[in-house]
Amino acid sequence: MILIHESDKESIDKGNEIEKALENYPILDEDAFGEMVLEKETEMFDQIKYDAEHGLYAYWDLPKDYTDEDIWERVKRYVSDEW
Repeated sequence: MILIHESDKESIDKGNEIEKALENYPILDEDAFGEMVLEKETEMFDQIKYDAEHGLYAYWDLPKDYTDEDIWERVKRYVSDEW
């Protein structure tokens, strides 16, 4: 929150202009965004692990003897590309 004295009309106008410009800013709450990313990463990890356990490890470019770390590497790459 930014406070502007009511007598400073120029700054009030500028503040209103900035506030309007931020209305469509995609990330106003970094914590909420971080939670969304973590949720997406967890969903993707679960999906990749499920697929790999059912023989689809090559689809995700995983080695046959993949580890959870291999899966997390894919998750980080895919989620960062999506955002």
